[in-house]
Amino acid sequence: MSIFLYYLLLFVGSTYPGVVFLSWMQVCFLQGRGSSYLTGLIITLIVTTCLCVIVLLIIYQFAHPVDLLCNRIKKENYTPTKDEEKSILELNKKINKITVISSIIGYLFGNLITMIISIAKGDIPAVPSRIILVIIQSSLAGAAACLYTVFSFDVLIAKIRKSFKIKHIQQEQRSSKISSTLAFIILTSVFYLGINVGMVPYNLIATSNSNNIATPLSYYIGYSIFVMIVTTIYCGIPIYIILKAIRERLQLNSDKIHELAEKGDLSERIDISIVDDFGYLTSTVNEMMDTVSNTINSFKVESTSVSKSADILS
Repeated sequence: MSIFLYYLLLFVGSTYPGVVFLSWMQVCFLQGRGSSYLTGLIITLIVTTCLCVIVLLIIYQFAHPVDLLCNRIKKENYTPTKDEEKSILELNKKINKITVISSIIGYLFGNLITMIISIAKGDIPAVPSRIILVIIQSSLAGAAACLYTVFSFDVLIAKIRKSFKIKHIQQEQRSSKISSTLAFIILTSVFYLGINVGMVPYNLIATSNSNNIATPLSYYIGYSIFVMIVTTIYCGIPIYIILKAIRERLQLNSDKIHELAEKGDLSERIDISIVDDFGYLTSTVNEMMDTVSNTINSFKVESTSVSKSADILS
């Protein structure tokens, strides 16, 4: 599968469920207008589709040249140049920026504009707490969609990146630290879960509508549990993908180093698949093996020179 197709599946797969779920949460529980949900959802999906098409066209411009290079490597056993290696290493940074910008525009600004239009039309009152919650929830929804796409994408194209047989990276080429990545994912997931579950009884707490008061408590409890399960699954998938990738890479690097130690073959190196802490560690191990190999070769050259000198003298 190509880099572009990986991104398309992840971006579309995270955007549409995220948008539908967020729209449902805000219309039904934050605004209390459940009857108009489907009508508004159609417009929301049309706007979302237009934004997705624009983002995917931009991503295609960056990913397509690298996909062509990947096909050449597979079919012709082509060895990429340093500049071509750099292109695959920098691709993630470019894609990440586009993903973050599109999430901010789509989730945060999109929901704020929708809220302003609804207030201007008189569909909902201008309640400050509601506006604040829209900003918070939309920001967290965008962050959750980002972590789903960005970090999962980085893991899924690891095999493609590995085909470039990159052995060394510079420290400035390293992406975010694994500890920072996991901290961001976990904190975002916890806050997103909290705001979603807290959103369900909003109308019951913030308004004195008799219909809301008459609604059975089991209604709010049931939907709170449902929201908790859906949010946990949505945020849990990228966490599982990343943790699984870390475990596999640790095992792979450990097996490779053990194999090299048994064979004593200093000509082999470990290919870098992801440009993070482990990728930089792999690069350091390869550099160490280069140094050891060069030292041994120097000893061999010096030993040969001494042996030849001894033969001449004798």
